[in-house]
Amino acid sequence: MAARTCLLGVLAFGFLCFICLPAEAALKKYQFDVKVSNVSRLCHAKQMVTVNGGFPGPTIYAREGDRVQINVTNYAQYNLHGLKQYRNGWADGPAYITQCPIQTGNSYVYDFNVTGQRGTLWWHAHILWLRATVYGAIVIMPQGGTPFPFPQPDREEVLVLGEWWNADVEQVEKQGNALGLPPNMSDAHTINGKPGPLFPCSEKHTFAMEVEKGKTYLLRIINAALNDELFFALANHTFTVVEIDAVYTKPFTTDAILIAPGQTTNVLVRANRVPGRYFMAARAFMDAPISVDNKTATAIFQYKGIPETVIPKLPTLPAQNDSDFALSYNSKLKSLNTPKYPANVPLNVDRHLLLTVGLGINPCPTCLNGTRLTASLNNISFIMPQTALLQSHYFNIKGVYTPDFPDKPPTPFNFTGAPLTANLRTNVGTRISKIAFNSTVEIVIQDTNLLSVESHPFHLHGYNFFVVGTGIGNFDLKKDPAKYNLIDPIERNTVGVPTGGWTAIRFRADNPGVWFFHCHLELHTGWGLKTAFLVENGAGSDYSEIVKCEQIVQCKTNVNGGFPGPTIYAREGDRVQINVTNYVQYNLHGLKQYRNGWADGPAYITQCPIQTGNSYVYDFNVTGQRGTLWWHAHILWLRATVYGAIVIMPQKGTPFPFPQPDREEVLVLGEWWNADVEAVEKQGNALGIPPNMSDAHTINGKPGPLFPCSEKHTFAMEVEKGKTYLLRIVNAALNDELFFALANHTFTVVEIDAVYTKPFTTDAILIAPGQTTNVLVRANRVPGRYFMAARAFMDAPISVDNKTATAIFQYKGIPETVIPKLPTLPAQNDSDFALSYNFKLKSLNTPKYPANVPLNVDRHLLFTVGLGINPCPTCLNGTRLTASLNNISFIMPQTALLQSHYFNIKGVYTPDFPDKPPTPFNFTGAPLTANLRTNVGTRISKIAFNSTVEIVIQDTNLLSVESHPFHLHGYNFFVVGTGVGNFDPKKDPAKYNLIDPIERNTVGVPTGGWTAIRFRADNPGVWFFHCHLELHTGWGLKTAFLVEDGPGSDHNVLPPPKDLPTC
Repeated sequence: MAARTCLLGVLAFGFLCFICLPAEAALKKYQFDVKVSNVSRLCHAKQMVTVNGGFPGPTIYAREGDRVQINVTNYAQYNLHGLKQYRNGWADGPAYITQCPIQTGNSYVYDFNVTGQRGTLWWHAHILWLRATVYGAIVIMPQGGTPFPFPQPDREEVLVLGEWWNADVEQVEKQGNALGLPPNMSDAHTINGKPGPLFPCSEKHTFAMEVEKGKTYLLRIINAALNDELFFALANHTFTVVEIDAVYTKPFTTDAILIAPGQTTNVLVRANRVPGRYFMAARAFMDAPISVDNKTATAIFQYKGIPETVIPKLPTLPAQNDSDFALSYNSKLKSLNTPKYPANVPLNVDRHLLLTVGLGINPCPTCLNGTRLTASLNNISFIMPQTALLQSHYFNIKGVYTPDFPDKPPTPFNFTGAPLTANLRTNVGTRISKIAFNSTVEIVIQDTNLLSVESHPFHLHGYNFFVVGTGIGNFDLKKDPAKYNLIDPIERNTVGVPTGGWTAIRFRADNPGVWFFHCHLELHTGWGLKTAFLVENGAGSDYSEIVKCEQIVQCKTNVNGGFPGPTIYAREGDRVQINVTNYVQYNLHGLKQYRNGWADGPAYITQCPIQTGNSYVYDFNVTGQRGTLWWHAHILWLRATVYGAIVIMPQKGTPFPFPQPDREEVLVLGEWWNADVEAVEKQGNALGIPPNMSDAHTINGKPGPLFPCSEKHTFAMEVEKGKTYLLRIVNAALNDELFFALANHTFTVVEIDAVYTKPFTTDAILIAPGQTTNVLVRANRVPGRYFMAARAFMDAPISVDNKTATAIFQYKGIPETVIPKLPTLPAQNDSDFALSYNFKLKSLNTPKYPANVPLNVDRHLLFTVGLGINPCPTCLNGTRLTASLNNISFIMPQTALLQSHYFNIKGVYTPDFPDKPPTPFNFTGAPLTANLRTNVGTRISKIAFNSTVEIVIQDTNLLSVESHPFHLHGYNFFVVGTGVGNFDPKKDPAKYNLIDPIERNTVGVPTGGWTAIRFRADNPGVWFFHCHLELHTGWGLKTAFLVEDGPGSDHNVLPPPKDLPTC
């Protein structure tokens, strides 16, 4: 195989390049960088998304039989429109159908073979309306030595028709969606990104091609417009149509062509007129009472030697509503059907589908008229999933779609009769159709007069199909099939359904996977005029989907495209503002947010979620804290992927109270699910049982080489012998306490939860979800490569993800071929290590960093931690697992607690959370497995300002004992005591450490034991208190403290910011 890289800088010479291509298959590589570029048209300059800065983007050139690799960087999703991608839907591209969007800063390689196709296709973004500016041509030449089956042209030209909006097209789309109405139509059509001189400021934005008299030119024409079918003609010249959608046709001559969005047409044109300048022109076709952009885009067909001062001649285009031309033109399209290019039309049909196309109106309280326009197939408006359909099918992820799309409309009616304007509500759902491998399928696509008839171009991914019939009016099952063309029907991938009519297509379902089927009017696609076909695998691996690990882009919500998200750097005393956009809620974990719970972040505790498309500024001062903290989403299980570190440096001139490191490194430990973690959570909740555990732990988002497909997903830090490194370690895992160690090296612990500690040396650390630990490590071993490793700690009879995540501590100059050494981690159930390690944690308690432990206590609380079982008729066993404090499973409110407190909104919570469990029992005795029902409610505890509080958190053996990491928002606390067994109020307080107990914000309650914490309630507001195992939090293991205002405004909750999200 001859390797070849086509550089984007020389694409203009693509045709010359092809003349000298070798006959054997080649590897073609392209780099697509998605970027925002400044573009000016129609006297308007704007920033818009482009590929490699071009509008249109680069043309992909290949030969039949080549392998093509396109490395795409940054947020987008591409469809290689019309490429069949046999068994390789991963390279097809529509967002949330075959894969998830490529996140900002990340990249994805579309890797595919060009098999059995030659001609003109195209590529485009396939998410929202991004394809208005992100698109380009694909030119596939025949195999070397194979001529075209028509007269050879002297030259070729690609002409991509499109649309231009003066405004930001994504904002145009959002505005329309918000109103529930069609967005504003485009301001111009374009030819190769240029509208032509009939528009203002467009003399220089006019595409021109120079021709020579007597020569023949092949025009490769693509309609990349979002919403308009287009007529296209050349003044005083005729076209010979020779190819449609990369399929050769029986040639015929025409004065103009009709081309729908998604379609391609190749025509020959001979420069045989009086030399001059002639306009090529494109204008919309619309034969229904619907508004379209009816302005004419032009380009120039200029004979060589003719001066540019000559005014070009305009062609005569068909009238905008010329249905007769449209029907006549499409009827002339026939396949070649020769021995070399046969038309293999399925003559017998295994599966008959009748799909009605309709517009509809659904309720929308926030929309302009209280309703939203929709579109449907068989009265179903398709809802895009949040996990890609192909991924959910391949990995058997439940709850993403249902394979019950109906084969016919639910209620027959006179489809194309008088307009129907009442009872237009549609059903909604992610419903798809399952099709047997190698079966033959016929789809009749029937337009309807629901609101209005209209022409619709339908595109099927992964396949070509044969257009065996078309007609006006209602399809007649008894009469119309007899008129089908089963000899030489046109083969294509996108077909126009005529206004008030029908089209019948046939194909053989021999390409396994999940394939999108949708109207190629982007307006209608967004309204729900789409579905998908799940074509099952055939017999044997050669007829099954293929997959490579690197082909899968997972659907993971993140921040700025990163996993983990960005690190926030600040200094003690700084003011920080974080502008967060889109649906999520952030907790700045461990930041005290004095009087400013509005910046704390847990959803429905201090504020309501930021809605999609909206933003909120977290504005706070960093006061009296320095060290490592972290931020994370604080709604549902979203923090599985939405998290990052916070590094607060001491004030300038203030050194660390330990040896200064030569360098620092942030290490964020986490978890990874192959499936959509939100779907995993929903599935567990629906069943009433624990969701599936994670598939891996991660270090800085990477599991390390002990996992499959993870050689490149391994974090490594290079070190130099003799230098000292500060590792800032965060446990962002949802549900697992973790051991962490570095082979052949020891750690010196110097900080916990942004509080300096008395240093001590250890071979490993234990870190619970929510906790942070800073350690010093000296690179003082034989230079080599050493694994850092993380694995779960669990000393109760409960299943956890026990696989080991690794990263590499690599001495400078050591080659990557050296196999790293693994550390010896404590055993998974090593309770002795856990107790011993936590016992060593002590505050510095120096004059500069004192331990201000409350010695007297105003309020004593005893909270028992327990699991429970509550009735749930819809759950798997008729019950649901719960978790509780003092037998109360907390119910999240729908109005944020802090808002309801500040604005005195009644009925949101009750301030009657009990100070002790309702019934004393032997908390850690034999397991209790009966009478496990818990009370439920939004009950919180009210605490007097500046009072001192002690909370004893007692584990219990309700169902099972287990370790629980508890986190208190808005405060640090002192861990004055801990023990195994039941807390004894008479004996255990005498053993408290009131001198130098560790100060922190998240503490582990030992399995079958207790922990006592103390703090002064000097921060008014409503502060969340919860187990930091997300599983238990979701089950109700949480409450909140309402700390009352103190005397004077300086001790009151600050007023809320103006942009505070409301519920």
